[in-house]
Amino acid sequence: MAARIIRIDHFYGFHYGISPSREIIRAINNLLKVLSKRAKPIDASRLIKLICQDNFRLYILELDGKIVGMGSFFIKRTLMENEALIEDVVIMQELEGRGLGTMMGEYLIARAKEEGATAIELTSRPEREKGNALWLKLGFKKIGTKIVNGREKNIYRLEFN
Repeated sequence: MAARIIRIDHFYGFHYGISPSREIIRAINNLLKVLSKRAKPIDASRLIKLICQDNFRLYILELDGKIVGMGSFFIKRTLMENEALIEDVVIMQELEGRGLGTMMGEYLIARAKEEGATAIELTSRPEREKGNALWLKLGFKKIGTKIVNGREKNIYRLEFN
């Protein structure tokens, strides 16, 4: 099992105006469906606009050459702090239990720290029991709940010393 995590704009040579491959778009859309039945498909134009933002990072997880997971974060920079917001972390369901979620979570935390983040926040729906357990295992603390689009979400935070 050869697994690696790649920052999508670096590995695939994305630059504004160059279209990502259909394979990448298809894989991301398949992962978005795993994440939420209500997810709208992303097209090449929207993906390029996202990955060309200075504060957005998108990573894909390849297993034996196939895209099987992803995760992203935003860095919010202010005069007082740099904080990251992790979003859209997902692994194909048939691969759950192999440590790939932990691998992705640890990788996102390390990259956010490298970007100067002093804290990371994220949300996860309560019914995603494995996901909620993962974030706690990785050192996040549940700090509350909020309603987003009519759905309850747990809020997690990890602060660095």
